[in-house]
Amino acid sequence: MSKENEKNYYSPVTIGLAVGVISFFVVATVSVFGWCIGIFISAGIGSIAGFLTARYANIGTWDIPANLGANAAAIAGVFVFLGHIAGGIIPSLLISRFSGSDVLPNIEFVSFGDIFSFFVRQGLINGAIGWFISAIAGSVVASKIYENDLRNKRN
Repeated sequence: MSKENEKNYYSPVTIGLAVGVISFFVVATVSVFGWCIGIFISAGIGSIAGFLTARYANIGTWDIPANLGANAAAIAGVFVFLGHIAGGIIPSLLISRFSGSDVLPNIEFVSFGDIFSFFVRQGLINGAIGWFISAIAGSVVASKIYENDLRNKRN
């Protein structure tokens, strides 16, 4: 086999970690501004992980792409989950820091525990939903990409 025809294969774990680290920062930043936006980004992150798995993972048989895509997307989904939690912690720290000052003059001081628990609960709920959506999206995209690749090879 010549060097031109060789394909670099990566582990689904490597793909999931690479996509996951990037997704952590994206979701943490976006979750500060809105809770539901991060869930939609989770579907995109899972799709990207599934796509990269179908393209660059060593897939031998027909039934494996969905499993490998779900594995890579689930690993990325853990980082999405952590990004949602970080996106919940950051606003609670900012609100508690600036409440009653010139930056946020109209907000009455609420205890830090109340603010923190509200935003972290939202982060946990959205993070769990995002993780699940990410895994499903990765599985579906990886199996469809692999199916298209097989169909194109036959033609």
